Formats: sequence, C-alpha cells, structure tokens
Amino acid sequence: MELDYPFHGRCLVQNSPANRVPSHGTDRFGTSFAMDFVPVDGQNRSARFTGTSLLRTEAPEKFVGFGQPVISPVTGTVVLADDHAEDHDAFRGLSSVGYALTQACRVAAGWGALAGN
Repeated sequence: MELDYPFHGRCLVQNSPANRVPSHGTDRFGTSFAMDFVPVDGQNRSARFTGTSLLRTEAPEKFVGFGQPVISPVTGTVVLADDHAEDHDAFRGLSSVGYALTQACRVAAGWGALAGN
C-alpha cells in the first residue's frame, strides 16, 4: 500500500513507534503505528519559544499547524468525525510537567480523552 503524507509543507516527526511513551508503538488505544507530525516553519520551529513559553501555556493559534487541513494518506470516505472538544492551549516548558502528571487520568478516561482535539 502506498501512502501520501497527511499534510503539506514542512513537518518534523516528534513521536513515533520507536518512542513507546506514553502511547506510541504500544497496542493500547490502537496506537501501534502512531506518529506525530509537527508542522514547522523554515527554521524547524512549531512556534517561537519565549520566556512566556517556559512559564505558561500558549494559545494554539501561535503554532504553524493550527487551522491547517488534515489530509488523508489514502483514498477513502470519512464515516465519523467528532469536533466537540474545544481547542486547548499548548503545554511547553514547565506547564508540560503538570500536563504529564495528569496523563494517568486521561488514560483512565479512555481513547477520546487521550486523542484530544
């Protein structure tokens, strides 16, 4: 089977099945072959990192990939879509520690809580 990339432009692979933490490359939640493609600018940044980035969450609009289309890597028909989750701020720097500490709650809540928006 030939696959196309599910995006246009530049992306980095941040997590792949080789990482295995917390979900990539495991059998849990159907993520055995999951990869995270992160859209980046010409300087390979998803968003500019500032002092504020270190201390607080950041609005999703700040990131290169926000609002960009997701493209299917294969021909097919969408049979289900769910867009009820609100966009949440990004966790980088110190705020990511608190987010990581709550990961067990999302695992307990199931696939939908982990998938996010």
